[in-house]
Amino acid sequence: MSKFELRPLTADHRRAAETFAAKIPHGERAFIDRSLLSQVSVAGWTQRTGARRTGAFIGDEMVAILTVNPQPGWMSRVGELRLVVLPEARGQGVAKALADRAVVVAREMELSKLYVEVLESLTRVVDMFTALGFEREATLRDHVVDGQGRPGNLCVLSRFLDE
Repeated sequence: MSKFELRPLTADHRRAAETFAAKIPHGERAFIDRSLLSQVSVAGWTQRTGARRTGAFIGDEMVAILTVNPQPGWMSRVGELRLVVLPEARGQGVAKALADRAVVVAREMELSKLYVEVLESLTRVVDMFTALGFEREATLRDHVVDGQGRPGNLCVLSRFLDE
């Protein structure tokens, strides 16, 4: 696989974002809010919002997306991290590069804490975030369903950014 490049998403990336969303495997779509995959919402990934989005690209093809979304109201110093990598780009350091970028972006946004929700059975992902300084805060039992509709535990990991 070719080397990837991280780019902030802009309106110029709309077609790449639509193609990326269409390639997310069916079994993994259960982990993503289906409303986020509508054409209108995918187009919104490239618009200015409070959330900051970064894509990982190989040439003109988007292979991963990172979203750092500041929370509203009394949680305004906390950001939610969402990260999706296409199967063909996994194992190449894309997720780690984007997770590292999330910390930089969150600090730029003056957030004091980031959190991420991960299916507990995805031990490689949990281990990656742990290695990046995230700590397990909670395990929500039978909180989600996997791609085959089986119940699974949701692991909530967080990282304070002033450390």
